[in-house]
Amino acid sequence: MKTDPAATIPTRRITGVAGYDLTLIHTHIIEASECEMVPTSLAFVIPDGYYGRIAPQSGAARHKGIQIGAGVVDNDFRGEVKILVFNMTYGNLVLNKGEAITRLILERISALEVIQVVDLLKTIRGDNGFGSTTADN
Repeated sequence: MKTDPAATIPTRRITGVAGYDLTLIHTHIIEASECEMVPTSLAFVIPDGYYGRIAPQSGAARHKGIQIGAGVVDNDFRGEVKILVFNMTYGNLVLNKGEAITRLILERISALEVIQVVDLLKTIRGDNGFGSTTADN
């Protein structure tokens, strides 16, 4: 549903892409190292068994220096979807009207039962974390 008549319905511009482009209806300026909630002017129903993930467009992330946060839209949410945009640069960031900086990706939910255990199964990796799967280690 459009919450503003100028909004654009999410589209897949190329057959086979994972998500639907979300297009801005206004120009936004985000100051260096700041974040802003950018409206999509859209509200939609996510089917049962799915959730929507708001992911950055790779080109916008690389060329504009943005990062997208808080990207989960639960299937019971009925309000306007907004995009949390982080400006990861040292200068002001201009997001232009009509630009698609994010995609909505519909993903299946796997709601498994949580079970408390006393011990974990042992693996070769164990508790070695960051960087432990690279060839140098």
